[in-house]
Amino acid sequence: MSVVGEDNLKKNDLAPIAVDIYNVNREQYAQLEFWKVLHVDDLMITITLKAAADNGRLMNTYEAKVLVELEEFRDLTGVDVPGVDTSDLSNKLARFAVHEHNREQNASLELWKVVKREDEIFDDRIMYCITLKAVDGGPVGTYYAKVLVTLKDFQILGAATSA
Repeated sequence: MSVVGEDNLKKNDLAPIAVDIYNVNREQYAQLEFWKVLHVDDLMITITLKAAADNGRLMNTYEAKVLVELEEFRDLTGVDVPGVDTSDLSNKLARFAVHEHNREQNASLELWKVVKREDEIFDDRIMYCITLKAVDGGPVGTYYAKVLVTLKDFQILGAATSA
């Protein structure tokens, strides 16, 4: 388990993920949308969400605790996996996975590109399954990583105000 470092997957990037996890599991609040990050420290992200109401837009302040962990990282070198995923989130998650793998294995892989990403959403978690290409001073290798993002807590902090 690891805390997200500012140099790979920024905590600000987790706020929209927390909202997605919350909305998927609570249909009555499925209209909540990410608005902005108010404060970030270790694992706590305080965010503002906007919620639709009959008479217009209302603003509520919520607090979310999000944990990010590298669940799996394995070498697929020799397996041909075509494609390229250029999304910003995929690249951030892949950088996080490579960073954590390097830290845990005392390795020096460098991310070359993301080939594909699949998301598995369940309960209060999203498992990002990422196929990526990385290099370690030799030929480019193919790797598979699983990054788990878990919503630990999500609660209202402030009363609704007009937007």
